Amino acid sequence: MGKCRDGNTQTVNQKRLGGARAVLFVYAMQGLENMAYISNAGYTLLTVQAHSTLLRPFPCKDVAPGSQCEAADYGQVAVLLSGLYLVALGTGGVKAGLPSLGADQFDEKDPKETGLLSSFFNWLLFSLTIGATIGVIFVVRISSNQGWDWAFGVIVAAIRKRHLPIPELTDE
Repeated sequence: MGKCRDGNTQTVNQKRLGGARAVLFVYAMQGLENMAYISNAGYTLLTVQAHSTLLRPFPCKDVAPGSQCEAADYGQVAVLLSGLYLVALGTGGVKAGLPSLGADQFDEKDPKETGLLSSFFNWLLFSLTIGATIGVIFVVRISSNQGWDWAFGVIVAAIRKRHLPIPELTDE
């Protein structure tokens, strides 16, 4: 009693296996995936609202200063704000946890991995910036030409495709 055992009840060397670091990694990844689902639910809600005429106010017919536009009712505002809050919550959870989870994979005592750590942050920031640039350029272009329902649908489809199979490394 007091020793760790694997699934075959064999004694396990705790230093050789991942232990607490591996468990933290698995739990952190589950948390990040949950935040991604929350963000995707927000985009889905915004897509449904942009597509449905019942969930948004009627567009203004005249943009003259004296014309009155119909205000959105409480249900329409609630759907819009719920979608925006879900997107903000999910995106904030992913963007806050991803850098620290990635940085934890490098050993600071190894000089080779210390250089890779700074490279990791450079590539992470580059990827986030390219993603934001694509979002600003293409998603806005789609929303201007096709409508917001198509623009949000493209975002939902892009997030949905993230579970593609990852090829295994043959050199390990």
